[in-house]
Amino acid sequence: LWSCSKKEQEIRLRNTVVNLVDSLSISDESMPNMVFISNDYPKARNYKFYHKFIKITTEEELKELMHHKKPNIRCYAFNGLVERKFSGLRKIFEEHLKDTAQVHLSYGGCVVIKTSVMKFMMDQLHPHGSKSSEKLTRKEYTEYSKMAQKLRKDKASH
Repeated sequence: LWSCSKKEQEIRLRNTVVNLVDSLSISDESMPNMVFISNDYPKARNYKFYHKFIKITTEEELKELMHHKKPNIRCYAFNGLVERKFSGLRKIFEEHLKDTAQVHLSYGGCVVIKTSVMKFMMDQLHPHGSKSSEKLTRKEYTEYSKMAQKLRKDKASH
């Protein structure tokens, strides 16, 4: 009875992780919630923060960060789980199907794409190119794309 009644342990983030999250949370007013994922631009401000974040966070910390209030941190955490080939990505993705918070995504260079957290996660599980063994099938990807489009339209009409 004791073990069944215990609440799930809360993960306490290490100070180094908190500091990196704070650095990655800083946004430009013109492009809030920036997500910068690149291996090609080592002089970019977020390059070193992103790569250190990916390197030092544990899977438990990344899972905890999936509930962070900043949408770009949720994206960084999900990407970290993909990089680690974490099993359970589908479940996490499904928990965020209605996460329409907007981020500005850059893989480097001048091109920046405005997208939602859900769409970012969906693209990390793309049928062609995902590093995850839990990647979506083509049919699933198409269905989720339709869902994302509907959510975008519904949000715009409110």
